Amino acid sequence: MVKVGEARIFPVDVEEAIYTIPELTGEYQIVLRKPNIQDELEVSAECSPGIAQSESLQKRLEEELIKSTGVRSKAKLLAYGEFSRGPQWKAQRLVKAY
Repeated sequence: MVKVGEARIFPVDVEEAIYTIPELTGEYQIVLRKPNIQDELEVSAECSPGIAQSESLQKRLEEELIKSTGVRSKAKLLAYGEFSRGPQWKAQRLVKAY
């Protein structure tokens, strides 16, 4: 769980937004910029093979994140294969960047 302001966000809330966009692989990470409460939800998501990162796709993801979580959200798109994956070929969901 991640606290963004007064809201509690669970990975399933983020997945709801990610899975509505077919141009994404479904792999994502929630980036934590500071301990405890975040100012906004920050999510990195992986584009499907052959899909270019674009501002319109990024905005679409940010809109879907706001719909599914109800909080201000910032999205970053990564090219296919940019995520470091663990032994089960799955990206780590929460990443501390502080």
